[in-house]
Amino acid sequence: MVLHPDDLRLATLAARGDRSAVDAVVARLRCVPKFAAVCHLELGSPLDPAALEDAVQDTLATLWAKLAEFRGEASLDTWAFRITDFTLRNACRRARRRPVSLDATAEAGQPSPGLAAVDAAEQMQVAMDRLPPDEAVVLRLKHYEELTFDEIGKTLGISPNTAKTRYYRALTTMRGLLRPTHDQP
Repeated sequence: MVLHPDDLRLATLAARGDRSAVDAVVARLRCVPKFAAVCHLELGSPLDPAALEDAVQDTLATLWAKLAEFRGEASLDTWAFRITDFTLRNACRRARRRPVSLDATAEAGQPSPGLAAVDAAEQMQVAMDRLPPDEAVVLRLKHYEELTFDEIGKTLGISPNTAKTRYYRALTTMRGLLRPTHDQP
């Protein structure tokens, strides 16, 4: 359902290369750095200024690449905000996952604090690979994409309750797979 036909027309013309429409869309997307600043603040400001600027540039590139997909169901500004929020959350997740340099700690003659984390991450991946695919995808969507059960249900075409069941079943299986061998009966 098209709720914003003027924005849809503007996006369509800009995607086709109409110069005045491109200029109008560029002017409308000047809100992206402000949106990013607000989202970044809500997330606890985990990125340094350069990483935040990279996220803004990634957002603008994504918006431009997806402009032809804009359907007018929301205003152009709301659509831009949603993509900004999503891109910034992904940038923050990537920043939290930065690998520890094992070489730097070894050269300093210190024990490697990242080694245990690497082993744990490998064990986690092996355990996830052993899950049934329908449970593994729910677990990944819940933890890596931070989706709600309603969003997972919509994404997979299942009910939120089915998503919950698969999630908790996956957690139970993961606990059994990750339990240290000396704890297993």
